[in-house]
Amino acid sequence: MLLRIRVFDSESNHEFAHKIGAYLVMPLRYMTSLSKTKGYYRRKLWHSFPEERYNRRSIVETINAAEKRKFGDELRSRLLKTQRKEMKVIDNFYNIHRYINYVISVLEGFLQSREIRNYKT
Repeated sequence: MLLRIRVFDSESNHEFAHKIGAYLVMPLRYMTSLSKTKGYYRRKLWHSFPEERYNRRSIVETINAAEKRKFGDELRSRLLKTQRKEMKVIDNFYNIHRYINYVISVLEGFLQSREIRNYKT
């Protein structure tokens, strides 16, 4: 059974994540002054919020959305272990797909530049 945890900005959720060793990169719900921020773990996050790491989230979400569009949004596996393997396969296929498209675009650019060069001479 897959354990689903909804992550909301509450002190109890921050405390639970700290106990299990997870690293939450979630902005505080209200960015108020430190004196108005309640809770030990929320204050700790207020002091050292990892902006660079959080800003990478949009890139990851974009790739997830592209994979879902390309390969569907359902996994066929039932067990968590095989679901993870299936996701790794999907990730690898997506990377191969992107690499092939990159190579094709480079080759098209090369061929176009040769045509222009031959046309001028």
